[in-house]
Amino acid sequence: MNANDVKLDEVAQSRALVEPGEQLTAALAAGYFKDKLLSLGAAAQASGLSLSEFIEYLTLLNIDVVVPDQLTAQELKTLDSWLSSLPISKL
Repeated sequence: MNANDVKLDEVAQSRALVEPGEQLTAALAAGYFKDKLLSLGAAAQASGLSLSEFIEYLTLLNIDVVVPDQLTAQELKTLDSWLSSLPISKL
């Protein structure tokens, strides 16, 4: 299976997730989310899909649901530090 076959398979999967009459609406909502014009929840609502279905749809379109920003690395360090300070319970 080459890269084009994989992409066509992803497109087929995304179309199977969305009703034929709602494909344009879902695609527009995904585009607005990707361009940061709509939040995840607003885009899901606009698409007519449930939040979990919309996240799956975005995944099939290779659109990141979470995009790290400048604070992400520092937040991860803080989380790691906090987690390492917790006592490990013995089972």
